[in-house]
Amino acid sequence: MDEEEPSIERLVEEARRLEEQGATEQALDSWRAVISREQDPDYLCKFGMLALDSGRWSEAEEAFASAIKIAPTEPEAYEGMGILLEQLGQYERAKAYLTKSLDLEKTASAFTVLGCSQMGLDEFDAARDSFRAALKIDPNYEEAYYNMALTFTGEQLGESVTLLRQAIEIDPAYAKAHREVGWRLYKTGQPQEGKTHLMYAIDLNPSDGWSYIYLGNLMWRAGELDSAERMFKRAGEVWPDSSVPYWSLAMFYEYSNRPGQAQPLYEKALREDPADPVVYRRYGLLLKDLGLLDKAKNYLELAIDLNPGDRVAQSALASLKPCQHRE
Repeated sequence: MDEEEPSIERLVEEARRLEEQGATEQALDSWRAVISREQDPDYLCKFGMLALDSGRWSEAEEAFASAIKIAPTEPEAYEGMGILLEQLGQYERAKAYLTKSLDLEKTASAFTVLGCSQMGLDEFDAARDSFRAALKIDPNYEEAYYNMALTFTGEQLGESVTLLRQAIEIDPAYAKAHREVGWRLYKTGQPQEGKTHLMYAIDLNPSDGWSYIYLGNLMWRAGELDSAERMFKRAGEVWPDSSVPYWSLAMFYEYSNRPGQAQPLYEKALREDPADPVVYRRYGLLLKDLGLLDKAKNYLELAIDLNPGDRVAQSALASLKPCQHRE
């Protein structure tokens, strides 16, 4: 006798239980079984968000698109699609979906992701308005405080620190907020408190490369050179596929008068991310200082191709004279 097929309700219950346990792969399989039998917009959105969180972009997009087609007045589906597009860097499309979601229902989460999309388009005033709208709906929405803090730079870093402290007050274990407030405290002349926050950020999330890089820079400026070097190396261990830890450590070696150790790290950074304009500029500047002017010219030109507004690379390139070539 064939075993009776489990009901939709049982499958949904199992999928939710697996999610709560952190068994993502099994939860995804359970949700796939659910939506293969019943194209309910709520189930599609639940699967879409889990697929999004696990980096399965195409499955997430398909789920949200199906939910929108079935239920064109379902705000969660538009918000999910907006979140996906914001994470993919498609900010204009994200704005359109998030605006539609907010037309249907005003939520703090949708306003916050809309603000992030606006930040991606350098629309910082509009982004702040979106974050304020999120906080008007939910005054304890820590993500709105965190993201609004990132819109303040330069002379406004004090405002950024205040907002990050508010995010941490709501969620004391908010690792990214500790990381960012730590860096900003250092930048505003409070290195010891900044160091405390950065070290706590690492305790909370040991796999975040930025925390090690920020802490490495802070220690470097404080003269703790051995510790700084360890932090930059640790960043490379937790982010082996990112260019940032390698060019950060390369800069440390370069300014420590160790150019021979810097060069291979710049080259490794370029292998990891051939589209990182910072690496081309930094490597070009090093090559210029070493007198390798033909190679320096090539790298500086590539830096400008990738970032036409890079004035440092433009100035360095303009200073090169053909008669000075020495290889």
